[in-house]
Amino acid sequence: MSIADIEVAKVLNKVRAPYSISKITSQIGKRDSAVSQFVLPELICSPLLLACFSLAALQAFSPENIEKMRKTAEVIKSERDKVMEALKGIKGVKKVFPSDTNFVMFRIENSFAVYKAVADSGVVSRFRGTEINCEECIRVTIGTPEENEAYLAKVRKMVEEGKL
Repeated sequence: MSIADIEVAKVLNKVRAPYSISKITSQIGKRDSAVSQFVLPELICSPLLLACFSLAALQAFSPENIEKMRKTAEVIKSERDKVMEALKGIKGVKKVFPSDTNFVMFRIENSFAVYKAVADSGVVSRFRGTEINCEECIRVTIGTPEENEAYLAKVRKMVEEGKL
């Protein structure tokens, strides 16, 4: 938590990255790729803890898990394309931005009202309308086919009820 004059905070908020990066993540990003140089001075790392991390890393890269990851990535890509096409067909959606990630960002009329109503119904998305060049934008993470359809159904319902 920080304390600042509201006007100063508004200016600073406009120039910061939209997603904070933790100190540990930053240090990992800066480290050399050699495991021997993986040192986080603020952490106390026991040999047993490091061995557990090493074992988990090795298991993650097993052929079975690599194949599982590939299949999951294909499902996410397929679902992302379906969600993007479905959003383009919803009245009030002004733009669906290109995406190579596991989320889709789109511009829609009354975006905050859409975001809030969908959130109140228990479906999570992220309002991005206060970020630079993201006016009227919502970002939704691609989930299972059922989760994606639930999200789209909530947005469609708002359109049908004239809430846009």
